Amino acid sequence: MYISARVFVASLVAALPVQASQYYDRDLRLNFQEHRTEADIFFRVAIPANATPPFDVALQVVAPVTTGWAGFAWGGGMRLNPLTMVWQNGEGVTASSRAVTSYSLPRMNPNAQLTVLSGSEANETHWKANILCQGCSGWMEGNQNIALNAQSQNSPFAWARSTAAPDDTSDPTSYFHYHDRRGYFSLDLKNAQNENFDQAVLDARRDRLRNI
Repeated sequence: MYISARVFVASLVAALPVQASQYYDRDLRLNFQEHRTEADIFFRVAIPANATPPFDVALQVVAPVTTGWAGFAWGGGMRLNPLTMVWQNGEGVTASSRAVTSYSLPRMNPNAQLTVLSGSEANETHWKANILCQGCSGWMEGNQNIALNAQSQNSPFAWARSTAAPDDTSDPTSYFHYHDRRGYFSLDLKNAQNENFDQAVLDARRDRLRNI
């Protein structure tokens, strides 16, 4: 039995309105729910249609090059849920799966696997990370199963960023500096569903391998 992450962190974000819009990525052929932060970072989430946990999720992050790293919390807070960290690495990006039980530097999380998809790139002004996460829609908190609710129209998430880049941008296990901005928001997962999710992700993985 899974407990909805919406219920689990209700005390933190119950008062938050849905602060999202729809975004369609023509290259990935995926429909995302999008949140733009005050730091001009876009966080976008796409999921399969009629998904039941655990299910794969796609995360797209678009950030100014002044962003050293950006982090996305799948359970709406820093602690006790999967954290997806992304940062620029030359003309591409690095993705790092992290988790933490206390307010300290998050450690590597072996329970959530990240795959960088095609279209992840950097230019003179921005970088973009297209990430597939397997293990971000459901997780254990003590002896409880916590999960995203694919039918929720008000699912809580959190973000953070630092202008300082990690020590080694090519290394997912690199030390990184404390965030200087953070925030909370909600997304409409019901409208982030995609009938073609599996095929679109498969194609994006293949395209990425062709270009390595």
